[in-house]
Amino acid sequence: MLGRLALYLPLDIQLCRLVWLGCHFGCAAEAVVMAAACSTASPFSNPSRLGFQDPDDFTAQLAETAATWRFFDAGHFSEPMALLRLFLGWLRRLKLTPVNSSTPQRWFRATNMLEKDAAIDPSRMTAFVSFVADLAIRCRDLCCSERDEALACRVRADLHGLVLLLRRPDKTRQEQRTLQNDDYVPAVGAVFRAPASKLYALLAAAFSENLLVGNHTRSKDVDAMLDALEMLEPSGLASQDAVLIPQHGIKRSEEALSRLFKTITGKEPEQVAQSNRFIAVRFNEDGQTESKNCDLLSNMLIAEPKSLKPLCHFYFILFDQVLNDHFNFVTFPSGRGRSHPHWIRTGLASA
Repeated sequence: MLGRLALYLPLDIQLCRLVWLGCHFGCAAEAVVMAAACSTASPFSNPSRLGFQDPDDFTAQLAETAATWRFFDAGHFSEPMALLRLFLGWLRRLKLTPVNSSTPQRWFRATNMLEKDAAIDPSRMTAFVSFVADLAIRCRDLCCSERDEALACRVRADLHGLVLLLRRPDKTRQEQRTLQNDDYVPAVGAVFRAPASKLYALLAAAFSENLLVGNHTRSKDVDAMLDALEMLEPSGLASQDAVLIPQHGIKRSEEALSRLFKTITGKEPEQVAQSNRFIAVRFNEDGQTESKNCDLLSNMLIAEPKSLKPLCHFYFILFDQVLNDHFNFVTFPSGRGRSHPHWIRTGLASA
């Protein structure tokens, strides 16, 4: 069945699996909406500085967009969940549109109503809703060979209920105008009834291969890394404020390294230790000294750094080589590059 879905739906294999597992989990409508959310551009507004003459207007639009994201996310910290909640909010506004209009006209009015309350892009929101309707119709028609109103199974009933909530986009405009009222439309809670815990499990099952990235083999440099961390006192292995850097080129004195790290990070390290292969640096956990000598590169890392904890916890640092008393380095978010042998986050040094 998964292969049949992959051939019939305009989705990649992971999103087809999301829909397939959603049918098994009893939340087919939610799975269709989240699959559409992962396949289309985000309907939330994405303001650009080039579109604003006044910086204050741009800042206000950014704040409104962030507030909209935070409201619809509701503490789930999940983009598919946030877009599902956004779609449900759009459905409730669709109920307030005139019943004697065609389905596209009602969609347009509902999107305009939502735009007044949330920072969304109307065109991307319409594309998102249209893709939800297309997936719902395709999946409903795959449930059985009978393409009529006879609901042969619970999955088909849920998917047909989603089509009804969208005001029958499977009918022509003339047929849509003949619908005099919304008595045929089920309640939103009758179609979307899955708890958040089930949706968490659904997303984890559908994207299981993306949860763990990298290899599990022990790097040949791990022992050298641990030896360098152990040079920090009292216990560098247990410190969450230590950074491990590969040693390249000519060895520098600890005073020179300390000055260099202060220039780059804006905070003077508490201790610097180096072995033949690695440099271990530890910063004061409770230090609150503000940076007064923070160059452009450090501003790119973290604005106005008062503590290096965010740097240690959320970034990996790769120092490639020493050139003219400066380190060339790049930073990566903590979700990428985990298989690189020279990246290590202290506190997880033995992982």
